[in-house]
Amino acid sequence: MILPPELRPQESIDFFITTYRDEVEVVDVAFQLIIRKHARLCAGFDTRYCGPIGRYVYLWDKREVRHPETRDVLPLSPAELEIVEKLLRSVGPGEVRVSVPKELEGDPRVAALASRLGLASQAP
Repeated sequence: MILPPELRPQESIDFFITTYRDEVEVVDVAFQLIIRKHARLCAGFDTRYCGPIGRYVYLWDKREVRHPETRDVLPLSPAELEIVEKLLRSVGPGEVRVSVPKELEGDPRVAALASRLGLASQAP
């Protein structure tokens, strides 16, 4: 049975979480969703195109990975920046944190970069 959209809130919930992923932490997902609001990681950066990645934030328009508190740039090669962008694009609707997809776990370049960024592997 396919229910009408007003009886299927999952898309709206996923959209909300995706929109505010750098400001919320998912505490529990069961019949209800419990989230906790925290300080926005991208606050104070002079860009609208910022997203969290591990312990850092990525500034899309500048193609820089920066520490959210010190604002220091994490030096990365062009190949590493491509991996960062690929990882950020792999985050699906409703997901809050960037993690290494299973298909990339065996790549030593991805593993080394994930370790530097503080990323986890996806759960099995």
